Amino acid sequence: MLARMPFSTIAWVLLLGSFTGGCRPFVLHAPDLAAHFGDAAEEKSADKSESPAKDSDGEETKPAQKDDADSNEAPPIELGQGEWILRVAPPGEKLEANALRWRNIPLEEALAQPPAEQPDFNRWLKHKSKSVAANAAIAAARLLVEDSPVPSPSDQPLSAENEAIESAGTNEQDQQLVISTLAKAVRTSELKLSQRRAAIEALGRLPGEKPRHELFALADQYADFAGPKRNVYNPDLHIELLAALAQQPDEPSIARFTAAIPCRATEVRLAVVQY
Repeated sequence: MLARMPFSTIAWVLLLGSFTGGCRPFVLHAPDLAAHFGDAAEEKSADKSESPAKDSDGEETKPAQKDDADSNEAPPIELGQGEWILRVAPPGEKLEANALRWRNIPLEEALAQPPAEQPDFNRWLKHKSKSVAANAAIAAARLLVEDSPVPSPSDQPLSAENEAIESAGTNEQDQQLVISTLAKAVRTSELKLSQRRAAIEALGRLPGEKPRHELFALADQYADFAGPKRNVYNPDLHIELLAALAQQPDEPSIARFTAAIPCRATEVRLAVVQY
């Protein structure tokens, strides 16, 4: 074979062999090639799975947390009823001064059951349905005070909590959640107005400073018929706030009654006289 090659070709072959030192080139066979790239792919996949997920801004994202109530679990049917109606006295009779003004018949039937057969209302305070959460808060608030009337300031200091809350076995964290859920329901325009008014009524019956502070904040927001917040003024909410503030009359409450006298809404001025 060498005899057939030109002399120049043989010279180049010998010269190239002298530079390579007779070393054979490294050949990666197909099985080794597959194993090599397979290991690299596995390492890359492992690195990707171990690295935390990031959002578009490069910040690490955290897995979503479930609410207290399972999102796949249907709430008690009583809590799904958002229809609230104003209580009306029988013909020829008058409602008691301390009577509840707003009714939700399915919810009242649930509250009339023995404690062991009642739904766990606190469990549904964080439900994704705002109506369910509002109904749960109203029911929980009524349970806190149903066995004891709200004391007047002359009977009990405003800073002291009612014994009914302690006897109900509701801890402070649950109480705060009930209060905040009621206030949130009042501010949720998606809910029916009657349900928002029922939440105000429930908030007004809870004793202590914190529910009162929430009522004052709501009054400043929704009873401002002539000030900078008059764009969200609603006479019906104003009337309900006056009724709630009248449950525990004090100087801040009286000041808000006085401020309501010049209101152009006739029904609001009548509420000032009535409550």
